Amino acid sequence: MNRILMTAAFAATAMWAGNTANAVTLKLAAFIPPKSVSGSRVLTPIAEMIEKESKGDLKIKIYYGGQLGRSPRKQYELVTNGVADLAYIVDIYTSGQFPDTSIFELPYNIKNGTEGSLARWQMYEAGHLRGYDNVKAVGLWMSEPGGIHTRKPMSSLDDIKGMKIRATGRVATAYLKQFGAIPVGMPVTKVTEAIDRGVLDGLMQSWVGLVTFRTHNVVKYHYEAPVGALTFSIVLNKDKWNKLSASQQALINKYGGKYMALKAGNAFDTLGHERKTKHQKDSDRKFITLSDAELAKARAAVQPIYDDWVKNTPDGQKKLDTLNGMLAEIRSGK
Repeated sequence: MNRILMTAAFAATAMWAGNTANAVTLKLAAFIPPKSVSGSRVLTPIAEMIEKESKGDLKIKIYYGGQLGRSPRKQYELVTNGVADLAYIVDIYTSGQFPDTSIFELPYNIKNGTEGSLARWQMYEAGHLRGYDNVKAVGLWMSEPGGIHTRKPMSSLDDIKGMKIRATGRVATAYLKQFGAIPVGMPVTKVTEAIDRGVLDGLMQSWVGLVTFRTHNVVKYHYEAPVGALTFSIVLNKDKWNKLSASQQALINKYGGKYMALKAGNAFDTLGHERKTKHQKDSDRKFITLSDAELAKARAAVQPIYDDWVKNTPDGQKKLDTLNGMLAEIRSGK
């Protein structure tokens, strides 16, 4: 009996030692600060949950503030080149890598970040999003749609004609041109000063981003409509993924995918609502909210943008129909 107990104890000790020896720490590159919404409400909490549940067998060390690479346009390459194991990516900066992501930027289609984030993951799982073949997609989500915010008086979309509005990506550019505005490309960090100096008249942005970059201090007119959202990806080096144990992979899948999509989408929706509600109390601000009839009219006006997207995207109509079907199911609670 003693020999059996000693053998069992030795086996348990060996197993524990083996797990410790196989412990893995993954490096996650993030050019954003730790207090950002994606950092504080998504990445850090999930990294902590993975480490706790794995009992230290799997850790994710997040290098905030661009410690592994500052350029937002180079985050994908950090992963494929092995500088980082994982990276936080704002898709618009690598649109050539993820060309189908622009479907989530089509105006007046996605109502909030939660449904959009869940639909993004479902579209990926269904094989409708190109660009992830050489990496492991861990999480995909999007911000809450925001609207158009200007320093000049605005009571309807007709008033943005001739205004210089900061835009990102071809869909946002086409949208602004459709209503006679002048799209301007500019790093988001320079927008507040540009509006303050009169170089720009406004921007398309979510309320999370508007307050984060303090642009709310230089704009007073807010066109509230489902436009101006951003999409995000967390990708993992495929070789590193293949070297992880089955239990480590299972944990990443558990806290990535649908879980991360819902957590991130809800984080943006909640914070965006809080920030917008706070500033709706400012008497010197004007909020333009569309009725259902006005929204339908605006949606009809941007049909050429949809037609162009479908025409220039492989299987574009199929992808758009699939997305709309997914959104309908999400909204119905199925």
